[in-house]
Amino acid sequence: MGGPGVPPPPLPLPLPLPLLLPLLLPGPPASALWLLHFPTPNCSQPGLDCNVKNSTCLHRSWHQPPKWTPTAPRRLSVTLGSARVGAGDLYPVLEITWTVATDGSIVCLRGAELAVLQVSTNEVLCAEFEFPDSPPDQVGPDRNPWRFSFNRFVVEPGQLYEVTVHHLPKLGTDGDDNHHSKRLRVPGSLWEPDLTAERLENRSLRVTFTPWTEASAHYQILVDGFPETSDKSCHQEFHPVAPVAPPSAPARTPGAGGGVPSNETGAVPRGAPGDRR
Repeated sequence: MGGPGVPPPPLPLPLPLPLLLPLLLPGPPASALWLLHFPTPNCSQPGLDCNVKNSTCLHRSWHQPPKWTPTAPRRLSVTLGSARVGAGDLYPVLEITWTVATDGSIVCLRGAELAVLQVSTNEVLCAEFEFPDSPPDQVGPDRNPWRFSFNRFVVEPGQLYEVTVHHLPKLGTDGDDNHHSKRLRVPGSLWEPDLTAERLENRSLRVTFTPWTEASAHYQILVDGFPETSDKSCHQEFHPVAPVAPPSAPARTPGAGGGVPSNETGAVPRGAPGDRR
């Protein structure tokens, strides 16, 4: 497929933290789109041959307008899924499905172009379904509309994607579009906080973590206390942490500099003023 010869390493799974949990809501840095190429994708169905091809996102029907074109895809669905490659590494992918309208324009259908736009970078990656011949009937062998799916676009947590499915050939003149689009924001984050905790002599807790790359990010630290005996209830507290001040404007972070009273937590971003680690 259109991805690199060797896929990037899988997303690191967070290690269990029985005591501390950082909560953060900014988006992650932009990452390149790519396609899974193994195992070889197959879009053929009983009665219909189909080949999956690399695509430049510029089908020839753009500059060679056809006389007849098919109608737009129906029931386009875009959800988040997962796929395994290589030795079993798990990657987040877009699950894209759609159906073909049961009308006479199906005799013009020669395939589909799938385009995924990463909104934060305007990067677009495409794949093409190519039919050597149009479908032999308005409906599939099961007497339901022809249905297609694709799950090879690898995505990143926190990113917003726009998926567009064009039926081919594309409409080369102004008129009814023969494509449909949907957006999906992938939940999660690529932030690695490297969270640590230290109990100080005054029985307070000092929390240290690596802040997010955006200086405006706000943080909350969830502290979950475990009782020494089973007859005591657990204790939970949320502690907000202000954004990290830029170097040109030093400011002390609440809770930094030697700990806080015994029932509170000092949360210190690494590299922030007052961080002694």
